[in-house]
Amino acid sequence: MTLPAFHGGFVPTHSSPVLALHLQETGAAVALLRDAVTPEGLRSAVAPLTTSPGERRRMAQQARSLGRPDAADRLAEVLLDVATT
Repeated sequence: MTLPAFHGGFVPTHSSPVLALHLQETGAAVALLRDAVTPEGLRSAVAPLTTSPGERRRMAQQARSLGRPDAADRLAEVLLDVATT
């Protein structure tokens, strides 16, 4: 699972391990891969974030920089373009 600094949620790595690792590599999240998804693994991943507001802010800023607010519109345009050609 990925522990993103944005939205306060989790992204299961089994649904997108590539995305989880990408977010971790860019500093936008902490990824827990299959074997690390344990209570202790979660504690170890979250503990540093609970005591470091600066790290949470940095992760959130990095996550926001990766976001594409118009992604759905862009995808729809591509699909419509493909469907009409």
